[in-house]
Amino acid sequence: MTMYYTKVIKSVSVIVLLFSLIISGCKNKKLENESINYLNKKYHNIIKKYPQDEVFVSFDSRKSSVVDESDFKYFQNIDNITVFHYCSCTLTDKAIEYLKTLKNLERFTLSESNLTDKGLQMISLNHSKLEVLDLNNTPITSQGFKYIGNLKKLSELSLLGTNVDDEAVGYISELENMHILVLMNTKITDKCIPDLMKLKKLSQLYITNTNITEKGYKTLKDYYKKNNLDVWVIWDPNDLPRGGGVDDLR
Repeated sequence: MTMYYTKVIKSVSVIVLLFSLIISGCKNKKLENESINYLNKKYHNIIKKYPQDEVFVSFDSRKSSVVDESDFKYFQNIDNITVFHYCSCTLTDKAIEYLKTLKNLERFTLSESNLTDKGLQMISLNHSKLEVLDLNNTPITSQGFKYIGNLKKLSELSLLGTNVDDEAVGYISELENMHILVLMNTKITDKCIPDLMKLKKLSQLYITNTNITEKGYKTLKDYYKKNNLDVWVIWDPNDLPRGGGVDDLR
């Protein structure tokens, strides 16, 4: 009899657990839908869901240039946000703190925001799945890159118009999967060339309007040619591509 009652208790426990999970899932889905509806209504349909339940977030600076950062807490209720595009809008490190629970982020655009080194460190520590990161024209410095090595999947990094220098490139050289690196309008010099050479998977490097000299540029080109590395190095502003891509970063 004891074994019988033990089996019954276990069966009931499993049923209760499954029921609890179903109820919890329903509550979470309701909360997610309420959060999406609230944000879309207030910020002009910024959230879109795609197949495989991927969620894209895109703030339009022309419609929502002023954003209440306390509203970012609602993103914590939304599962599987993979793309977060936040360009030319007011944003500080407080918003990044709210977003630390978004563990599936793959693309993060924060250009022309008020992100600081503290915010960049939070991104590096909390979003290990990031593949693309755009920090153009933000007030970050090289100090913010101390933990960038945690972003092991990062393959595209854009830092146009920032205050980064050779020190930042030293940290960036830890990123083994880097394919596209934009360092236009920064303070880098020829001293960072050895670190740039460490990026073995690099395919595009943009270094126009920096302190890298023509001699440094040729050193890079010769190195890539000697090692049979197909890297497109843009040093002369006249060589920037037209009709899209990084052309709009100039």
